[in-house]
Amino acid sequence: MRIWLDRRFLISNAQLTNKPIIYCNDAFCELTGHSRSDIIQKPSTCEFLYGSETSDKAIKQIRHALQGSDEKEVEIILYKTTGKKARSARTIERFRFAGVKFRCSVLIAPVKNESCDIILFIL
Repeated sequence: MRIWLDRRFLISNAQLTNKPIIYCNDAFCELTGHSRSDIIQKPSTCEFLYGSETSDKAIKQIRHALQGSDEKEVEIILYKTTGKKARSARTIERFRFAGVKFRCSVLIAPVKNESCDIILFIL
């Protein structure tokens, strides 16, 4: 059971267009440097964690997985916020704050209701 205590995850509403985040655990907040209130309602694609080394291929894989009905695992480089403004123009386009990069294996898992409609995603 201990293994779940170390997991960092979020839950998104699959029934709305941008699949907004409706919950994230404390470990996810700690990992990213964002408060829960900063994360809730943001799109589950997590653009706020992208940075200069976040690959376009990984971004597309996550977007595609959030449109599908199958479980998908994506390797991606994300950035923890430091609260300092980014300096380069390209960086400012991709994320709000400069940060410390980390490699992340994101498992996108759809959750279906009794009618087999996808109602949530767990990432």
